[in-house]
Amino acid sequence: MEWLLQKSGSEERSRLGTDPHLQSAVIDAANRLVLRTHPQWGKEDPVILENFVQLWAGADLNSAYDWAHEIPVGPVRDRLMTRIAFAASQSDPPSAAWLVVEEVPPGPLHEEAVVMVVHQWALQDPDSATAWVDQFPNNSIRDRARRELEGVISYRRAGLAAP
Repeated sequence: MEWLLQKSGSEERSRLGTDPHLQSAVIDAANRLVLRTHPQWGKEDPVILENFVQLWAGADLNSAYDWAHEIPVGPVRDRLMTRIAFAASQSDPPSAAWLVVEEVPPGPLHEEAVVMVVHQWALQDPDSATAWVDQFPNNSIRDRARRELEGVISYRRAGLAAP
């Protein structure tokens, strides 16, 4: 960041400030600094931390994932990974699906994360979302995911916004 501020011309600074790689590096550094200097942040209200990490993932998915992956396995990490998966599902549903399968252990949170990814994926590419759901074992998650798919697809066919 200091290097950017020392650049001579405002035009050059402006051009550097719009470089997506530089923006990503600055966001990553700022977020890591906030979390390192305020280790108790989010402990009393974990939703604050979850929201922050979701926003971070929306700006820089890889760095948010790398940071969250360093948190010890447990409920906090599971909720953070679910939030990162939601951010990923907005633009890259296959990556979000991988993240949910690999990083969120079976249980109610996993089921919610699967359905969330199915919903976002069905909005973008219903055929691929259906192909993913078809791979699920025949269980309650598959049933719930199918219902979600059917709801999104029927809304799309009717020309309505998905619920």
